[in-house]
Amino acid sequence: MSTVLTYTEDHTLAPLEWHRRSREWCREMRALSPIMYREEYGWLVFTYREAAQVFSDSATYSSEYEMSPSREQEEGRSIISMDPPRHQQLRSLLTQAFSARTIAQMEPRIRKIADERLEKISARGQVDFMGELAAPLPVIVIAELLGLPSEDWPLYKKWTDAQVRGMTADPDASEQTLAYCFFQAVEQKRQRPDQSLISLLLAAEIEGKHLTQAELFSFFLTLLVAGNVTTTNLLGNAMLCFSLFPESLEQLRENPALIPSAIEEILRYMSPSRVLPNDPIGSRIAKVNTELAGRSIQKGDVVRPLIFSANFDEQQFVEPERFMIERRPNRHISFGHGIHFCLGAPLARLEARVVLTEMLKRFSQWEILDRDHLEQVDTELIFGVKHLPMTFQPA
Repeated sequence: MSTVLTYTEDHTLAPLEWHRRSREWCREMRALSPIMYREEYGWLVFTYREAAQVFSDSATYSSEYEMSPSREQEEGRSIISMDPPRHQQLRSLLTQAFSARTIAQMEPRIRKIADERLEKISARGQVDFMGELAAPLPVIVIAELLGLPSEDWPLYKKWTDAQVRGMTADPDASEQTLAYCFFQAVEQKRQRPDQSLISLLLAAEIEGKHLTQAELFSFFLTLLVAGNVTTTNLLGNAMLCFSLFPESLEQLRENPALIPSAIEEILRYMSPSRVLPNDPIGSRIAKVNTELAGRSIQKGDVVRPLIFSANFDEQQFVEPERFMIERRPNRHISFGHGIHFCLGAPLARLEARVVLTEMLKRFSQWEILDRDHLEQVDTELIFGVKHLPMTFQPA
């Protein structure tokens, strides 16, 4: 196979055109070479069953991209890039903080934030949906969970966007500046502990030992980034889906009970995860010689399941190219699979449900302006748009 991946790497493509071409390419690959080796990427896995198998088998496929890191690298490693048993030890520290009960208790506060942002949108009628609602709401929520002052959300957003892009030329968005802010917050929480995640992590012990400074900062950075980037683009992509499929929006207006399943279909059809095969977060390394769908994988080989492609696998989803908000079952893997399933998935779903519910109440209609000339976010990890100019008609 000599398929070239250049078009998926082109950030100048209009988002919906990129999405269409990516679907076509993945469909061809699932039919012709569902598991393909490329020297520059390793093994690319296009099919749902095999992608789920790789994600769920941590004994065979390691998440630790650096197989033999230094001690400093090990302590600073994100939980996303950890294997058991350390992964379970650290993840268990946050289980209660992200339990269904705890997340449900956050709904009134999330609704209040959403109402405040939507009130401004309603008053103005025409706004950038990303800047006015999709970006600020999730950042404010995760900042308050961590114990940071929510009024500084534009700065946190700048930091997290820089982290996702891997670009920190802006001194205000550098990791050093972010670390300084974090350790200021840490000192405040040491003196005055509260119910925040930072206080929780400071008090936590594993085998009688507190987390190191590097472990604390890694946890903080992961939570801050993951706590807003996915939800921001989930909300933006929801608007894109409803613009492409207005009949689904009308269906939702007639039956708001479909909002939870609509969110799952948005996550499947227009996942915030890109299709690019050089994504380090979704990559695994074979710990042993093994076999995957008849292909021989050697110890040390990089294996990259492509979430985007798996979510359109014809063997898993009936009519996968159709956008169906009533789709059941809908076992997409946009939040991952196995031990690394996204801890914040219930929070992202709640935020999306609150926003869609309130928007349907407030607005009789909305429309994206100049849909074919939107810009993609400039990162290889996330699919979404930088700005989303829209008009809104009050109900």
